[in-house]
Amino acid sequence: MPCDSAGAAAVDVGKQYNIKTYVTAHGSDMFEVYKKQPLMRSTIKKVLKGADVVLAVSNALRHEIIATGVKGISNKTRLSWNAVDVNKFSNDVNDSFKKEYRLEDKPIVLFVG
Repeated sequence: MPCDSAGAAAVDVGKQYNIKTYVTAHGSDMFEVYKKQPLMRSTIKKVLKGADVVLAVSNALRHEIIATGVKGISNKTRLSWNAVDVNKFSNDVNDSFKKEYRLEDKPIVLFVG
């Protein structure tokens, strides 16, 4: 969940059902919305305060989150890179599905998000 109104809803539901809530700041929520839209600051601070863990995708973003001054924020903000561990993937793949779908000479692009 981002640190915005969707994050606020997640924090509220987490508190209501006693479920730990993790939110992820991706950048625009802090660098754009928080800085440039003063009316959203209270919502973002509510999310940061209410979340059990706040994940930041870069060191710069982590510092920006801590700079909000939300009580206890530095202890619950963690760095979590948006990255893929390429060592977990191998070129030794079973691509027999390419024949089945007649894709032998075509590239395959996969997005998981």
